[in-house]
Amino acid sequence: MAFDLAQPGLTAWLAIHAGFRMDQMQPARLVELVCVIRKDTALGTLQWPALTALLAETRTARFAYPARALVEHLVPGPLPPEVIAAALAAVGLLALVPLVMAGIGSPVRRAA
Repeated sequence: MAFDLAQPGLTAWLAIHAGFRMDQMQPARLVELVCVIRKDTALGTLQWPALTALLAETRTARFAYPARALVEHLVPGPLPPEVIAAALAAVGLLALVPLVMAGIGSPVRRAA
């Protein structure tokens, strides 16, 4: 059974799904999230205030934050500053963000 999830639910679901179990993150989920954000923003079907409101209303913004932070760090630009600010406010871990972000962009080191 297949279904088509409309915006802003689609982006919310993809962000929560991609951010779940960051220790076992699958890069394909982030690529999918970026592609949907770019496509639906260009088409006008993704409205950022509606996404922010949905995440706040369902109290799931903190679960969507990890993927949104990674997307913005790895592919700068798809998220407006107000969306990033709302995500940070929902999480409440402003002091930890620079530490986490510093580790994300680190090159992978191979064992000798």
